[in-house]
Amino acid sequence: MRSDNSRTLPGHRAGRLVADVLERIEELASGVLIVGIFGLVFGQVIFRYVLDSPPFWIEEIARTGMVWLTFIAAAMVTSKVLHLVMTMITDRLGQRASIVFTYFGELTILVTSVALVPAAWHLVSTLGGVSSSTGLLPRSALFLAPLIGFGLMALHSFINILWKKPHEAPGEVAL
Repeated sequence: MRSDNSRTLPGHRAGRLVADVLERIEELASGVLIVGIFGLVFGQVIFRYVLDSPPFWIEEIARTGMVWLTFIAAAMVTSKVLHLVMTMITDRLGQRASIVFTYFGELTILVTSVALVPAAWHLVSTLGGVSSSTGLLPRSALFLAPLIGFGLMALHSFINILWKKPHEAPGEVAL
């Protein structure tokens, strides 16, 4: 017998499992990137002001890490339905309107992310082989972040719409 909270759509368990696994990977990747960026920037300060010999590559690696962190964390926030929301109107319209606006927001994220994936792919395919300014990393190291980030956001929004009940998200941040 099904509980009142379960969804009857096919793939509910698989969708939730995929979302949970991706969420854990995104949390871990975000944590590693934050610690790595902090370490790189701290090392840059030590090399520049204490040793008076800053390596040319630290800034580029930290900048690339920051771009990756932005897109991975955006996907994680989408998965957890923790993005900022403005409830000024929906608070006055009631619960049903709030649910409609929440699903409209998820649908907007889904459509926008799906629309931006081809543009990100175009960047990777046309400019990905070009070397960066220091010559250390190919541009694809930078341009893969939006491709993967928008793809993950689209997937998370799709899962949220079908199986997660985003209007019941416990961690919503209201403005």
